[in-house]
Amino acid sequence: MHALRTALASVAMALAAPMLCQVTFPDCYIQNWNWTSGAHHYTVPQPLYSPGDPNAPVSSTGTANTEFVSATQVRLTPGFHAGDLSGEGRFRAHINTAVGDPDDLVVITPDASQISDGVLHVNKWEKLELGYRLPQTYRDAIASFFENYYPYTDDPNDPDDNSDPWISAPSNTDALHDLNPYADDSLQLVMTLTSPSGIQRMKWGFYMTEAMWQAQTPSARLRAAYTSSPLFPFNVRFRFAPDEEGLWQFSLSIKAPYTTTAGNAPLPQILYSGYSFVCNPPLPDNLGPLSVNPNNERTLWFDGDGQPNSGDETSFFGLGVNMADVRNGTWDPPDGNGPANMWYTLHYRDYEDMTHTMEQLHAVGGNFMRMFLMRNIFAPEWVNLGVYDAFKTPEVCDLSFPPNCGGGWTGGYAGNCQYQCWAFDKMLDLARANGIYIQLCIDPYPPIIGFERYIWGAHPYMIHFLEPNRNTTGNGNPLDLKRFFYSYADPSNTQSAKLHEDGAFYYWKRKYKYMMSRWGYSVNLPIIEPFNEVDQMLSYRKRYMLTDDNENTGQPCNNHGSLCRENVADWDFDPLLPVTYDSWLTDLIGFVKDPVITSDPTHSPLGEKHKMFLTGVGHDGTGHPDYFLPCKNPKLSLVDVHTDNKEIGDVRRNRDMAQTFRNDYSNLATGEKRPFRHGEYSTYGPKDLVFIENGQPVTREKTTYPYFRNYDVSFHNELWASTFYGNFTAGTTWAWERVFWWRDGMEPPLDDVANTYQTAFPPDNRINEPNMMLIPGFGPLEVENKPVHHHFKRLSGLLNHQNWAGYNFFSGDFSVHRHTY
Repeated sequence: MHALRTALASVAMALAAPMLCQVTFPDCYIQNWNWTSGAHHYTVPQPLYSPGDPNAPVSSTGTANTEFVSATQVRLTPGFHAGDLSGEGRFRAHINTAVGDPDDLVVITPDASQISDGVLHVNKWEKLELGYRLPQTYRDAIASFFENYYPYTDDPNDPDDNSDPWISAPSNTDALHDLNPYADDSLQLVMTLTSPSGIQRMKWGFYMTEAMWQAQTPSARLRAAYTSSPLFPFNVRFRFAPDEEGLWQFSLSIKAPYTTTAGNAPLPQILYSGYSFVCNPPLPDNLGPLSVNPNNERTLWFDGDGQPNSGDETSFFGLGVNMADVRNGTWDPPDGNGPANMWYTLHYRDYEDMTHTMEQLHAVGGNFMRMFLMRNIFAPEWVNLGVYDAFKTPEVCDLSFPPNCGGGWTGGYAGNCQYQCWAFDKMLDLARANGIYIQLCIDPYPPIIGFERYIWGAHPYMIHFLEPNRNTTGNGNPLDLKRFFYSYADPSNTQSAKLHEDGAFYYWKRKYKYMMSRWGYSVNLPIIEPFNEVDQMLSYRKRYMLTDDNENTGQPCNNHGSLCRENVADWDFDPLLPVTYDSWLTDLIGFVKDPVITSDPTHSPLGEKHKMFLTGVGHDGTGHPDYFLPCKNPKLSLVDVHTDNKEIGDVRRNRDMAQTFRNDYSNLATGEKRPFRHGEYSTYGPKDLVFIENGQPVTREKTTYPYFRNYDVSFHNELWASTFYGNFTAGTTWAWERVFWWRDGMEPPLDDVANTYQTAFPPDNRINEPNMMLIPGFGPLEVENKPVHHHFKRLSGLLNHQNWAGYNFFSGDFSVHRHTY
């Protein structure tokens, strides 16, 4: 039998070779059991062998109720015994072709080389990914949903032939016969696992589409489904990373209880049980999940449970940058999608730049990045509520609002969230390959003081929960931002609000469930940041929108730059908004991290206990007493604030701010301090520059350091200063394109007519090209355009030096030795 199993494994691997990274799940072997009671039912489409190895016998006696079902064959081999049954005890084995096709379930990761003697092996904390091909009845119901949800046809006069079909019509769908594959309570995909120590776990499957670039050329976009991929038919995926060595068992449940066929027959439920795999020791470069170091409550370490002696306990200090969006604003690609649209589009060249950034960061000792799920780049949900697929951005402004200023700047932009998620899949794989740990900002731009017309105006929760409840009386704020988090049973009494199952929080849970099912397996995604600078939300503090913003040009269509005209108002502080957000954090973090309820997988929390949640602000918080209330939430793991260096004394001020946050915004329930970081820490050096306008010289103060002048020194100082503030990461500049010198990511240096050398040497933004700086009293200084990420190397070398542990930098608490003004 050992020879048979080896032969089966060899055949499986041979069949897998032309199929790229997939292989049919190995045959089922049931062995090493002695059942005397209980129910033991195994149902698989694969051939089933018991025991397979006579040295691993199986017996079913007493009151044990045992059943083996296969769609192909059941083989009882030497070492199997069923008998001496009593009471309810019985044993049955039979073939049932209706169970399904063995080729419907494939192993995508790890590859076929990890199958040994017919047994699948997965290293601890590495990704196990299974693909499942849904039955035809399910596929028909899903196809019907998309046909009705996107009912429009192409406009032959539209040069973008992917545009018009993606205008959605949710009311056009048939609730009984159409199956939305992203609705977790409609298509229920559950993987139930039993660990080697007998602990039951649960992971949820998700529906996805394989994507591809239109071409591997710089201006190519993610606009195509990869229909010729051998993985394309396997739209349902399950991803899991085992955290315990030994034999795991699992079952799969797939059902759509509220959908029927066109002939009104129920969709069949699929139940597979009896699968197993072996978890091997971890690979040398995977130390497992990160958590807060309880010894000092200041740094992180590789110990997922956060308890002494329960994990590796290697210290972790994050060295890396923000890489939140595309940065190619001076590039003019040949397809006409030039600089004006650079903020709206992910090109193949952007993907290459991000890839190279991870590789370059790894090469100089970096290990950390803060990334955004931007709306047209990686976001799983955009425009359409609860449908993580194709979208077309509508006009976001009220065109009837006088004066008529036009709609959103990205009106008519078409994209596909499935392709965007596919791109982030690749980012997460790259993070694992390069040892980079990601802080992921889920919704970088909720409804805030700017950017409405080309970012958050098309947010689905804005469209579906805020706009329908707009205040048109002229008294009070135009929008109730609390509705972005919850739908209220009684809008007039928010303090006694109750959650509706069809309200905003329902969709928050669905989205986080999708993301955790798709990406939660990865130890390289340890930190979840729900929002970027939530205190910038409208009504989080009082805002005089017509008087306090530098972008206000006085033009009727440009008040506050990028807000729709109907939202340009004096916004009053809503004292319940920070309270509502604090409640939302409690509920949302509980949903993600609380233990699973295996008896109710549809409504169960997700059990992602290793994920650390972070919230932060971008302001000094002088507005009101509850300004920092969310930072005190007992379910938070980490706190964050954004700051910069502009004036003398800012370095000291920022160090003091870090200590204030650690001391004042600790866990009120336990008194524990929380690790702190500057989520954005950059130098913005102001300089008076002289411009010629209408033939006259005009002097303006402009920010120069993000471009060229002195940034080599500036970034060095940012990096080293934030390392020794007591933070848990350092180097999170907002000018990442300057650190790595992305192609066309930097604007040319700002003109300065006082610098006479710019006449002979015009400003240049190309790498390796010189720029002339005027040093008063010294003359010109030639500065070559170079990346500055090499500064990580020296700092990483110091922090990883064998003698550095003696200073107790990682495990000790922070002590102040301040010698700066």
